[in-house]
Amino acid sequence: VFFMEGLSGAFFQPLAISYALAILASMIVALTVTPALGLLLLRKAPLERRDSPLVSWMHGAYERFLRGIVRGPRRAYATVGVVVLAGIVVAPQLGEELLPSFRERDFLMHWLTKPGTSHPEMYRITVQSSKELRATPRTG
Repeated sequence: VFFMEGLSGAFFQPLAISYALAILASMIVALTVTPALGLLLLRKAPLERRDSPLVSWMHGAYERFLRGIVRGPRRAYATVGVVVLAGIVVAPQLGEELLPSFRERDFLMHWLTKPGTSHPEMYRITVQSSKELRATPRTG
């Protein structure tokens, strides 16, 4: 999203930046304010150091997974290669289909001339410019 161009990029880049800043602010609050409030609120609570059963199970599963990768890294390299290759193949086909193609048929132009230009002259300039614009071949 950060590298999109055109109308989609102009629309989605500020949205992505604001989302990233909101996540960053939330992370800062979660890492600073929440533990401080927990310490203040639970000051007199007895503290016991113990791990959750889920944490110990996840730690064991991660060790088994990591041990398999360290013994034979070829499968991990092959998986990364396949994912990167798939990304390279799919990237050109993504396009910018996030917004519909706009077919505006109205064109509004604000004409400025020197002070004192008469109304008939302004009308003549406007009609002439309108004819020239309509004679321009359309693209798309």
